[in-house]
Amino acid sequence: MRVITRYFEGADLTPAQLLEMSNLRRSVMGMKPETDLAQDFAGFCEFCQSCFLIALFCDPDGKVVGTTCYAAQRGTTPAGQRYLLIVPDYSFMLPEYRGHPAYVHAILRMGLRLLRLWRGEQIWFGSVAYPSAMLLYEEMFAQVYLCGDPDLPPVAHLMLDWMLQNVAGSRWDAQAGCINMPTIPPVMSDKWLANAELRPMYQRYIVKCPDWRNGYALAGVARMNLLGMFLAGLRKLQRRSGRRA
Repeated sequence: MRVITRYFEGADLTPAQLLEMSNLRRSVMGMKPETDLAQDFAGFCEFCQSCFLIALFCDPDGKVVGTTCYAAQRGTTPAGQRYLLIVPDYSFMLPEYRGHPAYVHAILRMGLRLLRLWRGEQIWFGSVAYPSAMLLYEEMFAQVYLCGDPDLPPVAHLMLDWMLQNVAGSRWDAQAGCINMPTIPPVMSDKWLANAELRPMYQRYIVKCPDWRNGYALAGVARMNLLGMFLAGLRKLQRRSGRRA
């Protein structure tokens, strides 16, 4: 299926585009009954408008069939180590487009855009996400640190704490060790689950967050190596193109 990707800065999104993006999200992800939809939409718009890159995936008729959004946060550790944390969110595809190579293209485009932002800091990638996203991040970045992991590098620990405070906020349940999301993830196929269960990352995830199917998630961060990311992305594109051939 053909997908046309349109790129924007978050500040350039129109109200109509934000509404279309939100409607797509709510068509793919079930919203929990207790979620305040107006408050949720306001938070959605605030995040999207803060992003340095938005990708809208459209069918040939211009209908939005997927989105992904990237924000950035700079920081410095107590030891003086500077970092640039890339925070993706609201990455969705309609079921019939799930796994489309356009999503990996967007990650690679984000990497190129990073060159404009980079000031010599360590670059990290961090998200609050369900297992499917964490498995993709592991493929792209090799090592993903999850909240609650033992022996975290100090910079990873700092960024995970920042994400729990500023991304998860009141949805972080410290006692349970996971984040109560406003959504319910889509039902994954038996094939996806069978493949996921073979991955150590998935096993790590479900030990910490066994109730993810009911809308609970973890925060994770990964150190980015731009060259390694591009090579991993190209390999993934080749595999996906081969499956669609």
